[in-house]
Amino acid sequence: MFCNAIPPVANGSNLNGGLELESSCFIILVLVLYSCSSFLGVALLLARSSVLRHSVQASKADSLMHLENLYCSLFPVVCLPDVCVRQLRSDERCELNQLGGVCVCRRPAIVDDSTKQAAVVDPVEPEKILRVAQENGVALKLVLTTHHHWWDHAGGNDKIKQLVPDIKIYGGSVDNVQGCTNKVENGDKFSLGVDINILSLHTPCHTKGHISYFVTGKDGEDPAVFTGDTLFVAGCGKFFEGTAEQMYQSLCVTLGSLPKPTQVYCGHEYTVKNLQFALTVEPENAKVSEKLKLAEQKRNEGVPTIPSSIEEELETNPFMRVDLPEVQEKVGCSSPVDALREIRQRKDNWRG
Repeated sequence: MFCNAIPPVANGSNLNGGLELESSCFIILVLVLYSCSSFLGVALLLARSSVLRHSVQASKADSLMHLENLYCSLFPVVCLPDVCVRQLRSDERCELNQLGGVCVCRRPAIVDDSTKQAAVVDPVEPEKILRVAQENGVALKLVLTTHHHWWDHAGGNDKIKQLVPDIKIYGGSVDNVQGCTNKVENGDKFSLGVDINILSLHTPCHTKGHISYFVTGKDGEDPAVFTGDTLFVAGCGKFFEGTAEQMYQSLCVTLGSLPKPTQVYCGHEYTVKNLQFALTVEPENAKVSEKLKLAEQKRNEGVPTIPSSIEEELETNPFMRVDLPEVQEKVGCSSPVDALREIRQRKDNWRG
């Protein structure tokens, strides 16, 4: 195209001039083709990005992109005082069924039976949550946001505030949580209905303002903690905005000091892979092997491995076992923090 814009060589022009012109045209043509290929590459990348974006938007319930993993499972609902869980596939109808204390929904929710008031944790699909709440006579009053990552934790806050204008949205005071109306810090307490009390625990490292929510019901019932991306079953979140020292404090001191029966509801279903990795740290740990078999069985049956408990995590989670000299020795470290840092680095590079 560009060569056509160059005047042709007149008869009698020297051959060298013609060759130079042809060479110039050839160079220009190569440059054009290179530019076109580059443009095409960019276009393909943009198209792929658009497809991925729309794909993610179309299937948030099943495959939300997360920097920790490509798979993000659906969350269960948790009803207190009967703390319980079941997980839905995307093609199942979302209901609040009582199955021997088991309540069913997509995202973690806390329901006060006396008042039918509810709190929901990290609601990225607010329309579905609101529909289920309305179908079951539950009034959404609170949103508990663990951290600011919008794609799988805080992204539904603005929408749920539009749908329920008087709802309160809690989030860490230094975490810049989308749509937050009530900023909380470590130790802040608030309640839901008559019987539910909620304690905010600052658990930084994955993000600097990450909050875990410790929830208690009536006397005699096991408490629960919603740990977002700080503590997973047999794992922990990546150190995106913090240090090994902070993660040690969050996991082993703050969460590790909770009552052992506390039910652990984390942000993602990474259990099988986490337990497989845990065996690379402690291959002789029989409790890890037993829990892995159970987790694999549950996943094959299409049910979640969540919740765990603080007691189970202290027995099977390598990141919460770094105080043990034998664990430190296995990873070549002499302090809990160094061991935690080393295990996290190994996990980051692990391709199991």
